[in-house]
Amino acid sequence: MCACADDYALAEDGRSCIAQALGWPGLQVLLQHKGYSYCGGVIVHPSWVVTTAHCLINLNVENLMVVAGEHNLRLAEGTEQKTGVAEAVLHRLYNVTTSDSNIALLRLHQPIMFSDCGVPVCLPRREFAENELAAMRYSTVSGWVCRIKAGYTRGDIVTLYPPTLLEKYVLFLLSFC
Repeated sequence: MCACADDYALAEDGRSCIAQALGWPGLQVLLQHKGYSYCGGVIVHPSWVVTTAHCLINLNVENLMVVAGEHNLRLAEGTEQKTGVAEAVLHRLYNVTTSDSNIALLRLHQPIMFSDCGVPVCLPRREFAENELAAMRYSTVSGWVCRIKAGYTRGDIVTLYPPTLLEKYVLFLLSFC
């Protein structure tokens, strides 16, 4: 008998798994540059997405697209919402060399319509983040995983395993402070 990961159910064929209520994938958005899927982000407001600053270096926002509700990159599931990016705001202290302050905001051309497949993240109040979350040793992350060879070079990625499905992982957190 086969078994499926959390958030998936065994299909009638007894061999494949089918995504159930999208739940956590609704938090993740996909960034595309000239139609190429390359980074992710999260919705913080219908018109704003948070992403990493390194995803925006040397890119023209006119060529950026945000896709909310994406799950399987090989299928049009009918849950996707696409909108262009009007403005990218990188953290003023972002350092390319050290990756310090590696965060950015994207203002969208059209607001994302909230649904089960497109929801904003819940941002904690400062006191809770400093007193409770800072002590956490594990965190859940999600994304379209892509293993690469020879490091990350934009536009020249050699993929060993091309990403298909949005996946989630639980990671042990390290502190370098």
